[in-house]
Amino acid sequence: MIGIIKRSSATRLAALALLAATVAKVFVYDVFALERVFRVVAFIGLGGLLLMGGYAYQRYSGAIRGSLTDKS
Repeated sequence: MIGIIKRSSATRLAALALLAATVAKVFVYDVFALERVFRVVAFIGLGGLLLMGGYAYQRYSGAIRGSLTDKS
């Protein structure tokens, strides 16, 4: 949100890198403790969440940016 408010691509990229590191840690380290079926469900769920997040960011980034920087 800070990267959107300040219109800073470096801040947005840093936040995305932190999110990617967190997701990578969970799915590289933690998911292998699960059984095969749950592992498949976890990867499908992650894929769906990432697709929905990317769509929402792309679709509503203009509205979010406008509402957060509007001083009225």
